[in-house]
Amino acid sequence: MSQKGSTTLSRFLIFILNVYGLFPKSNGPAKLYWIYSYVFHFFISLVFVGFALAYIAINISDIEKTTDALYTTLTILAYLFKIFNYYYYKEQIVNFVPKLYKLQDENSPEEVELSNVLERDVSRLSYSFLFAGHLAIGTSCFKAFSKTNPEMPLVCWYPVDWQNDRTSFWIVYPYSVFCAFAIMHINITLDCFSYYLMDTIATHLVIIGRRVEQLGQNVKHDDEIEQQKFIVCVKKHQHLME
Repeated sequence: MSQKGSTTLSRFLIFILNVYGLFPKSNGPAKLYWIYSYVFHFFISLVFVGFALAYIAINISDIEKTTDALYTTLTILAYLFKIFNYYYYKEQIVNFVPKLYKLQDENSPEEVELSNVLERDVSRLSYSFLFAGHLAIGTSCFKAFSKTNPEMPLVCWYPVDWQNDRTSFWIVYPYSVFCAFAIMHINITLDCFSYYLMDTIATHLVIIGRRVEQLGQNVKHDDEIEQQKFIVCVKKHQHLME
């Protein structure tokens, strides 16, 4: 059952964040969930960044290998900073979303339609990014089976000789594939979730502006009623700015 005021895009993005330990369910054990989150990102985020930096350090004299790994490493480092930033503001973000849903649930049918129209570009952008990410990572997964120059989906150092030992390969390969998809999912979803929040807030400001413009247009309305409507608009604006 979907929460009132939510949209297909918001439910989809929050589902991904929930899977990767970045957005707990409202009815779940929060402390246990955040323990899972920290453990998950220690083994996926921090360890993988360490492997990527180790690869550059080991091959610092080889310009070609260092250049190949630099893009991956910079991407992972940027992703890591996003994770740290999200953890720092996680309580504000998690608490703000239900408030935003409540505001959306109070919209009139015309305002809901306007909100849906304005959200379409963000939805297209989000789904396009995720499609491109799956295409890129999915294609890179085949590099490990190359006979001439095998590489894992994300170029980095591993503590076993996976290129010459078949058992080591089947230990490293699933871990590398999982990390590649997880980092891609989280990286893109955090960006798209920010786009969604900013777009939704901007849409509410547009709606509030239209409500203010409509005040007093019907001369039959009592001044006191119009004043109360204006107070509601101001309070909603203050609520968004908190």
